[in-house]
This record gives sequence, C-alpha cells and structure tokens, in this order.
Amino acid sequence: MYANKIHNKLIVSMIVYSLGYSYISMAAQPSQTPLSIKSTVPMNLIITIDDTLNMGYTHSPEGQETWDPNYNLASPDYNGLFYNPDYEYKVPPRFIMDNGVLKRTSYPEFSFSNATVDGYLYTGIFNQSRRADYSAVGAWNLNKVVPRGWDETAYQTWTLNNSTTNSHYYRWNPDAGCGSDPRLSTNKSLIGTKKQCWIDGGRISSAKEQQNYSNWLAYYASRMNRVKTILAFVMADLDEDVRVTWQSVQGCYSTQFNANDDKNGYTRSNAQPYRCYGVSQTLAPFKGKHKADFYTFLHGLMKQDGEYNPHRAAMKRVNDYVKIKGAWSPYREEVGNANSKEYGCRPTVHLIATHGKFGQAEDNILFSSARSSVNQDFSKDVRFKAGITSKIVNKSYTLPDDKVYTPRPPYKDDVQKEKYAKTLSDYAFEGWAVDARPDLPNNLAPIYRDDSGSDDENYWNPKNDPATWQHVNTYVLSVGGIMKKSAAYNLNWDQGTYNGSYQDLLKGILSWPVTPGAYGWCVAFRVGADYGGCDNIKGIIANLDDWGTAQTIVDGWHAALNGRGQIYNAEDIYKWDNNLLIWDKIRNDIMMSGALQSETTTITVSSDSSIADSKAYYYETKFDSLRWIGMITQYQYDNDGNKINGIGFHEKLKSSTTSQGSDRVIYINTGFDSIQGKMVEFTTANYNRLSKQQKEDLQRSLDIPNAPTGEALGKLRLEWLRGSSKNEGTLFRERYKGYLLGDIVNNTPMAIKPPQGNSYYMNSRGQNYSQFKEAQRQRPTYVYIGANDGMLHAFDQQGNEKWAFIPAGITGKLNLLSDKDYSATNKQTTSNSSKHRFFVDGPLVTDDVYFNNAWHTVLVGTLGRGGQGLFALDVTNPQQPQLLWEYGDFNSDTATKLFSNSKIPGYILSAPIIGPLYNGDTVTDYVVFGNGYGPTSTTENNEPVYTKGSTIAIEIATGKLTSAINPVASPNSEDLGFSGAVGMKSNNTDYSHFGIERNTLYAGNLIGELYISNPLYSVSTSAPKGNKLLTNIPGTREIDGVKYVQPITASPELARVSLMRRTTDILLFGTGKYFEQQDSVSALTARNSIYGIVVKGNNEINENTTIDQLQVRTLTDKIYVTKNNVSYTVREISGGAITTTDKGFYIDLPVGELVVDQPYYMGSVVFFTIMVMDSSDPCKPVPKYWLMALDPSTGKAPNFPVFDLNGTGSSVDNPIISGILLDSKSILQGGHYPMAVNNEGKIPLMINNPDRIRINRVIFQGDSIFKN
Repeated sequence: MYANKIHNKLIVSMIVYSLGYSYISMAAQPSQTPLSIKSTVPMNLIITIDDTLNMGYTHSPEGQETWDPNYNLASPDYNGLFYNPDYEYKVPPRFIMDNGVLKRTSYPEFSFSNATVDGYLYTGIFNQSRRADYSAVGAWNLNKVVPRGWDETAYQTWTLNNSTTNSHYYRWNPDAGCGSDPRLSTNKSLIGTKKQCWIDGGRISSAKEQQNYSNWLAYYASRMNRVKTILAFVMADLDEDVRVTWQSVQGCYSTQFNANDDKNGYTRSNAQPYRCYGVSQTLAPFKGKHKADFYTFLHGLMKQDGEYNPHRAAMKRVNDYVKIKGAWSPYREEVGNANSKEYGCRPTVHLIATHGKFGQAEDNILFSSARSSVNQDFSKDVRFKAGITSKIVNKSYTLPDDKVYTPRPPYKDDVQKEKYAKTLSDYAFEGWAVDARPDLPNNLAPIYRDDSGSDDENYWNPKNDPATWQHVNTYVLSVGGIMKKSAAYNLNWDQGTYNGSYQDLLKGILSWPVTPGAYGWCVAFRVGADYGGCDNIKGIIANLDDWGTAQTIVDGWHAALNGRGQIYNAEDIYKWDNNLLIWDKIRNDIMMSGALQSETTTITVSSDSSIADSKAYYYETKFDSLRWIGMITQYQYDNDGNKINGIGFHEKLKSSTTSQGSDRVIYINTGFDSIQGKMVEFTTANYNRLSKQQKEDLQRSLDIPNAPTGEALGKLRLEWLRGSSKNEGTLFRERYKGYLLGDIVNNTPMAIKPPQGNSYYMNSRGQNYSQFKEAQRQRPTYVYIGANDGMLHAFDQQGNEKWAFIPAGITGKLNLLSDKDYSATNKQTTSNSSKHRFFVDGPLVTDDVYFNNAWHTVLVGTLGRGGQGLFALDVTNPQQPQLLWEYGDFNSDTATKLFSNSKIPGYILSAPIIGPLYNGDTVTDYVVFGNGYGPTSTTENNEPVYTKGSTIAIEIATGKLTSAINPVASPNSEDLGFSGAVGMKSNNTDYSHFGIERNTLYAGNLIGELYISNPLYSVSTSAPKGNKLLTNIPGTREIDGVKYVQPITASPELARVSLMRRTTDILLFGTGKYFEQQDSVSALTARNSIYGIVVKGNNEINENTTIDQLQVRTLTDKIYVTKNNVSYTVREISGGAITTTDKGFYIDLPVGELVVDQPYYMGSVVFFTIMVMDSSDPCKPVPKYWLMALDPSTGKAPNFPVFDLNGTGSSVDNPIISGILLDSKSILQGGHYPMAVNNEGKIPLMINNPDRIRINRVIFQGDSIFKN
C-alpha cells in the first residue's frame, strides 16, 4: 500500500502574451493565487463621469436645495457631502509622465489659512481665465471667513446668517424631540431652521482637524470633486492589464470611444463634442501614458451649464459601443488595429458616476439657447420620439441563451406605457440582456456570487451574472442622489446594493416608482404638446415632484440591479463591506466582474480490485475561488457508469460542527525549539501552551475601531479558526454558508487503508511484517487531505472529520484567514497581490516503515506552495496520530545549528520518496526528496540566500537530516534547488520497498541540469559523493532557431529495460515549469521536450554528451474514429532505431506543451501527462492533456495497443498509438489497473495492461469548471 509518487497538479486558464527567450526566475517563488483563476483575457472598463450642472452642487440629497440658511446643509448627518469629523479626508493620488516614465504623485495639501474650494482646479494646468464660472477659486483663510458665493447653493448656507462665522459643523440631536434621523423627517422647516434640533460641533481648532477640514474642502466638498477623488483612488491601484476608456456625460465623448483632441479645456460658449482635455480616450491597458491621460482628463473635468442632463445618451453610447465591429471593436486585442483578434470572452463593465437626475432623451441634443426657447416644441423631433419605445424589461424577451425573460421583479418597471422614454435602468437592462455581438461565440464566464437557491432562482438573482453572451455590467457611483427614505415611493435605502428595501423589491412587495423619462426635459424646454403638455404628463404620474427628482434618482439603484452590478453612495467613504474604504470596495467589486471563479476538479480512485468496479471509491475535490472554500466528495460508480453513494465531506464537516467549533479535534505543532516538535490540542484552554511566536501571530491587531487586542483577540481568532461563527462579519471574515473546509488546489486525497505491502519482500528485511498486517487488518480507512485553511484533515469513510493538524510552518499567516477582506481580493491580475495564501498544499506520501523495533504506518506531508517545509505523522493508529518531526523555515535556527541555512528545505512541489537507504551496513527508512525552490535565509543586508541544489534525506524515526550539497559542478546551479528525486529500487517488479541502489538519486533543476546525488555520501563508500552534474542536457536548447531554457520541475522516473540484450537503466523526464506567476505567460510560448537517457549500462550519458548523441523522435497528430463513431485526437511517434552509439532519445513537444507531473513506469510502458497550453484561443478556460504511452527503451509506441479506444479489451480491435488527447489530466499513481477519465467524464476509460504489473493508485485530474 505504497503511494510514494503523488504529483503536483496545476489547472490553468489561458491568457495571450508573447515572450521570446524563456524566463527563469532565480527566486522561484510560487504564486500565492492559483494560476487557474486568472481571467482568460483582460476586461474592459468604461467610465462615465457626470459633468452636468448639478455636479457643481455641494449638498445632498438632490431636491433639497434652498437659498435660505439651513442647519441641515451644514451637517454630515443630513448633507452627506459636508465635513464629517469622523472621516479622514485623504489627499487624492495623481499620475503623470516624467521623462517617459509613469510616476505616482499626489495633489497638494492646502493649509487652513490658505485653503481652496477646489484643489483640482486651483492647481490646474489649464488656463484659469477660460473658466469664468470658477473665477472665485482661490485661497481662503478659514480662520477668518467661510467661503461664500462659490457655485450656486450650499456654500452660501455655511455662514448661517453670519459671514464671519468660523468654519464649523452641526450634528443632529436625537434627544431634542426632532426625531432619530434628519433624513427620515419630512418636515423641512423643522430640520432646517430649528436650532434645538442641532448640536454645534464647535470651532475647528486643532491642527489635525484643520488640515482634515482643508482637505475635505479642496477635494470632497462638491459632488464633482467627491467623484473625482473617489475615482482617483479607485484607479490608482487598478490592475494594469485592465483596458480602460472614459467619457463624460456632456462634454467628452465619441461614438467609438476614440476621441483624441488637442483642446486644452473649454468655455460654455465654446461647447462642442470631443472636449477631452488633450488626451486620447481610446480603450487601452491601464498603464504608462494611458493611465496618465486618464488622470489628466480627471484633473481638468468640470461641470457644464445647462439642465438638459443627457445621462441616457451616455448610457446609449456605451451600449452602442460594445456592438461596433471593425478596427475600433472593444473586443480586439489591440483596439484600433483591424488586424488584431477579437475575443468574445472579454468582460465589459460600465461604471457611471452621476447625481442621477436625468432629463434629455437618448440623443445628445445640445441647445445653446434652450432656456430662451420656452415655446419651442421638441416633441416631434425624431431623435426624441426614437426614445419613446417599448422597453424589453416590461415584455417577454428571449435571451441569447434561449432563456425566456418574462417581466419580473426587481427588473421590471411598475407600469408599461409607450409614452415614457427609456430610463437609465432600461438601458442597463438592455446592455445586459441583448447580445452585443451575435457574430462572436457566447463564451463569457458566468459569475455566481450567490448560489444558495435553485438553478432558476440563481439565474434571476441580481447578485449573479449568468450571461455568457457579450454584454455590459452596470455599476453606479451615486453622488447627491441617495435618500434614506422617501415617503413618496416608500423605499428605504441603506448602505449597499442589497440592503434597505432590496428584499421587498426582489420579492415584488414594493415596486419601482414610475420614472418620468423625458419629463424633466419637458419642464426645462416646455415640450410635450403631443401628450397634452407637461402638466398632463405630471398628472398621469403619481407622486412626481416638480422635476421628477426622487424617481430619476432611485433609477440609479434600479439600473445597477438591471445591469447585474452594484451601486455605491459617494457620501459614505468608510464603513463598507468588511470595513473597506469606498474606493477599495468599488475596485474589488469591479475586478470580480472580470475575474473567473474556478471550481477545479480532481478525482482520485482507491481500489483493491484488479479492475475498476463498483467497489472502488472515488474522491472528487473542488475549490471555489470566490469564497476560497474546498469540497471533497466520496462516491462510487454503478455498472452503468453513474455516480452513486455520494458523501460530501465538506458538507458533513459544516453540519456536524457547532457554531462554537468546540466539538472538533484539532492539533497544532507548538515545538518551535526542536525538530521533533510538540503536538497539543488547538483550544483556548491550551492557549498558554502555544509558542510565544504563535501567540503573537494570533494576536495581530485588527484594523477595526475598538476591536479586542492582546490575548483576548488571540483567543477569539483561535476560536474562529476552529469554526466558531460568533464573531463572523464583525471582527472576522464571514464564511460562506458556514463552510469550514478551505480551498483544495494542489493537494490530492490520500486514502490510507490497512497495510497492503508485500509480506514476502517486507519480511526479508528481518522483521515480521506479516504479523503487523494481520494485527492491523481491521484498521479503519482514513482519508487525508491538506487544505488552504491551515490544516491537514483526517476523515473516515463516512465523511466525518476525525481530527485535523496545523503544522508549525504555516502558523505565522493563520491570521490572514480571518481577515474580513480575505475573500474580496480574487482579482484578474498578473501580480501576486491577492490576499489568498497557500497553506497545506503539497503532496502527501505514505508507507509502512520499521523503527523502534516495530512496524509503523507514516504519513509525510509537504507544505507545497504553502511554505518551505514538511512534516511526518505516525498514523498507525489513525485515531491517535503522533507527530514525529517537522522541518521548515520556522525552526531555521535549530536547523542551522545542526546543518546550515542552505540545507533548509525550499518549496517542495514534487512528492518525496519513502524507503530504506543503506547507512553503512544498516538499512534505515528515510524520506528522500529534492530540496525545492526559494530563499532559505537572508544576509545581514536583508538579501535573500537561495536554496542550493541538493537532495535531502530525513530519517523517519528521529527526524535526523542529511543533505548532499557539494561538489556542484555548474556555478549556474548553486542558487537553484532541485526538483523531486528518483532512485532505482533493488527489485524493479515491486517499487514499494528495498533499498535504493547505491543510495543513488537523480534530480533536475530550473535551468535544465540533471544531477546524480547521494544524500548519505558521508557514510556511504560505494556511491558518488554529494551532487555531481550528470549532463547539460537539456539545459538551454535551440529549437527551430529560438533558444529555450528547459526547466525540470517534475521528478524523473527510472526504468530498467533490456536494451540491445543488456540490462540498462533509462532516466525518463519531461521539461516545463508552472508555479510562478509569470509562468502563466511564459508557458504559452515555451518549447519543452521529453527525454530518455541511459544512466547505467551501455553508452552511459556524461557531462560531455550532446543532443546529437540522442535519437530524435517526431510527433504526428491524427483523428481516430472508434467503432461507435467517437472521435479521438491521437498521437503517433516516428524515428530511427536505437543503435549501439546512441545514449537515448528525445521528443520535442509543440509550442505551449509542458510536463509538470512525474512520468509513471509500469511494466514495459512509461506514461507521460502533457499539459497543452493553447495560446491560439485564450477564451478556452482550461487546457487539454495528452496521455502519452511510450516504450522507455525506444521512445516510440509500445508494440501493442495500450489504449482500449473501442472498449473491447482486445488488442486486435485497437490501434497502436503513442498518445491520446483528453479533456482531463490523468495521473497514474497506483491501483491495480491504469485508467483515465474519458472525455464524457463518466466511467473510466480502460487501458490495456499486458504486463499485469501492480501500481498503487490512479489519480484523475478533471476539467476546470468556471461558474462565477
């Protein structure tokens, strides 16, 4: 029952880039975000900024303007734009080009004695004389006078009838009998003029508050500046691969979003389109000059005169833009280049920042003398009448996926009347529901943020976006347009899209008010003769104020839901989800619309039978990258290939755990001062038994006001990690639906049954293994799985978690798991900025070993991408595990004393080997592995010291470590760790036991060097000492005129064959690398190879061997059609015969193919799994995989059919081929019969096994499922 060859798995989605020379990072730091969740292509972000007249106002909500002094407008409790002493008003960032380089700066801070009402325009690059409407902009001494006369309204009210009043503010007095909230009051006189309702905040006197007040006045006081500042912060940290374009509602726009003018500002009398402040708005990646151009546009943007408010025209421009074809299509890789490719899987998000009060119809008609033309009738204007059409939101409509929409809440309007023009929410719904490009494939990834209902309920849930067709998601930043409650339409607003009256709107209990459409325009321009005049329109619409203000404002909320986006209130800078600032909240939400949720599936089979039958247990694991939860399901197949007897381990863990988490058994290694460690239960009762460092880590402070600190915080965080939900959503992250199991990305379930070893061979070591097997015959089977919740979990076969173990190597980052924004940072990004971290992520291995005069079953776990270390547990009694030892950077001080920093393990991504080594005359069981990648320490100058290439052997019983380091022949490899290692066992018919011959191991590194290594060189005299460079093949090779580094990251495999009538050892390996962030790019253009080289026997390879001394093999791909008319893509291999002078063979793989899993040798066949990175179509969400079967002695197809494509089990009915292309990865790891998942994913595809050689396990890598 020896499963010592578990391979790391990597499931990826595609992104198109082009690199020349293959890049190898010396640091070799694994990405902390699964590479599989990177978006297929960068998203489009369209930003619309309202620049209409009302954006100059300094009050909120809309419709409350007054020329009289009012207390309420000088209070943040009513006027959300006014100075709030509870907020910190940060100076916004700015980006400029400095000598051709993008540079981040910030706007200046104005002092209290030299303040300005507009920090953007005061420091503007534009000619101040061209902005007569801002002639009052200048410096003010706030110690002497409050600015007045700036703009049209609220600044006049700040003086409160006293032009020399010092700057101050008012707060609502809920104890004065005036009500609990001024915004809920309908008595304007009461809240505006009754002084007893207000508490004077006092003079702003401290230096800190004066500076805060000055910052507010300069950058937050007006609606326009509030929006500009929020967007400045949103865009500052936006991922640079996001493609951005912009427009303003009234000033800067073009139908193809490609305006590029040299006009440096404008005046109202010179109003005309394409006023974009001298910069190009063309859609492009948000970096370099394009990013600086956006900030130039943002810097100079200002309100315009006129009250026609053409917001709907701006919405229509966006909907029309995503439909255009040709060079300026937003789906092109390079917008403006008609020869670049279009990708239909590119998401598009529209963020509109507006006060929400719209008027003018769809087409942006500019009326320079509109106010004077009071008798002009525009109702017959064809552009106006075009907007008065039937709206699809109020009728049955077949969506592009054939789903039929019937009017339903919260999307539909209250009534359906042809005379009402479309509203913002209508355009948002059409932008989502209409296929913008029917000629492109519908291959956008759907997004499911809430899948708690039935399939139909989830589809129509506004939180989700199931659309796969090209469409627009609408997000709204509302400024001056949010009211807590309006008696006119009985809707309550609370912060966030899904609060307040949302549930009543969703259920149809409340309905949206009738939005007047063109009524505001009608009033402004005296239009409406066709409908009996404006008064008649007003009479038709109930609860309509003079301007339709309340109705048009709330339409922004409606638009966000109809566009499957969200709405944000610009007044609330703080207090957003998980205590985020508003700009971080907006950025996270928008990026989530462009990111892919990955549910990646892995299937492991555990069987004792010689064929795959109904007794076999399959373990299917998935992870959800939006919520970072893991799922593991055990099931069987019936005779028809259907899944039966499914048990969701993650479901049982959730349902069986109390809300306090007190019923779980969780252990933790607290022994930082020794290799052997100390395992104690992870409970608050044992809090003081944790190490000093562990307690400090748990006590890391929260960025939450009045949060607990010190030991109190540490214990609360410990309880949360155990599963307690009592502080979720307040202090700590709220786990989705109570699921406790973390995401499972690269780990594979390990089912440990009663001992399965071969008694004949095991007994030959001199110990009675047969008695051990008999004594352990009734031992329950446990399923072990590492997860990125910081734990190794142990389940019984009924799905019950029996215990969990927290290695010491990951405790330093456990606090991150409880952060409230941990699940909010899944972004489409090429950076490593996501807060997600790997924890117990590496492969597991198990074996029966002998020490302390008894047989034991041990489980060795690696942290993989989660950390630099590994641990060993004695699971002979699975109900009472014992910690044997743990190594890692956490106990580097101890390891340094014994060995040296350079021998501390790096990131171990390949499975170790458990087996006996000869230590002099003694045979001892060891864990042997290549030492992995990454820095192991730092110098006095804080410079990293990287892992030197070595193989490491750790004695199972004691944890004693030895490492082979020197000599290292190549200076290039001293700072490169080794991949997984392989050694030849003394009996090649049973790879479970017996010593590794001559203690000799083989391993590779990241620059393609192969080494022969002996980790016990200090005591062994019959083997090479330390590490010796075996060959420079593959190294850096030139293939088709291009040089490629060929890294070796997967463990090699050894095959003992008869070659030309001589016993020969062939070392088999493939090249490829896929664990650093940049690998998702470089792998697309990499050239890799498969090699088989002679390492023992005739014609052994050496340092001077060249590629010309290997036989070349050529691949040919074909289509094979089975008897049942099923088509498979198959691969054939051709090439000459191996001669007496040849030292092996090589196969160059096509571009984008790589080997990152260890080959598997079985009988006379070696299997390779090849990942196919198809850069020709980045919209394909997952790669395909070649399962190759080779004769290890020749590098060609075996002389018999390996693949039973026709399902007959007959060699006569099946072709002799070398490989088959599958939708899923097949990793051969044992069991009695090799299998692969067929393309239909139901019953395993049988592979002929003429040698009947036992293998221990079979692991299947399933398809990635994108269900965002």
